[in-house]
Amino acid sequence: MEMPRIRKRSVFVSILVVVLIIPLAAYGGSVFDDVADTDTHAKGIEWMKTVGVTLGCGNNNYCPNNNVTRAQMASFMYRLSGNDPAVLPSVNADKVDGQHASALDSNGYSVFHDAAIAIPGATILTLANIPAGSYVFIGKTTFNNATASSSSASCKLIAGGQFDQVRATVAPHNWVPASFTVVNTFAGNGNSVTLECAGFSGVTANDTKITAIEVNALSNNGG
Repeated sequence: MEMPRIRKRSVFVSILVVVLIIPLAAYGGSVFDDVADTDTHAKGIEWMKTVGVTLGCGNNNYCPNNNVTRAQMASFMYRLSGNDPAVLPSVNADKVDGQHASALDSNGYSVFHDAAIAIPGATILTLANIPAGSYVFIGKTTFNNATASSSSASCKLIAGGQFDQVRATVAPHNWVPASFTVVNTFAGNGNSVTLECAGFSGVTANDTKITAIEVNALSNNGG
């Protein structure tokens, strides 16, 4: 009658020894039963499971020492590419071209004039009070020739020492859109960007707009 109690104690002692030898934390947090948290590749394996690149080898195991067939490799790459509709694309956008995301914050400024402005004229539109920083400036206008003969016009978007120029010949009673892009860095505050036009009588600039998009850490190589 005493034997069952002795066996029970032996089993309990054996279980206790196993628990003491192998800490629960070594396996408790892993996404697969056969991958320990202390494994060198545990984080990578957990990431693959979390994003859906790997499904494991069954019974909540990863089989980390098994070989990978060419067919399995194709499935891994298909899921990782973002083409598998069941798996969301994984993108680490912490840096772009070596720049930290915090250095790519941007502010925008713009000015718009929808009425027709006669050309020739000096300054058609001005975007003023631009603070220090690196910017991409985008300008747009539409030439309109209300006369009975062809006429020409030329406009420049000027930002500091940089400019973009468009020349156009406008047919009688016709419209020609024009767009401009300039990259420039201002060291101080209170800057202005202008759209300046010249041409023959009868041509007007319409729906004119200048937009400044600030991009920190932008380098201007000219051209």
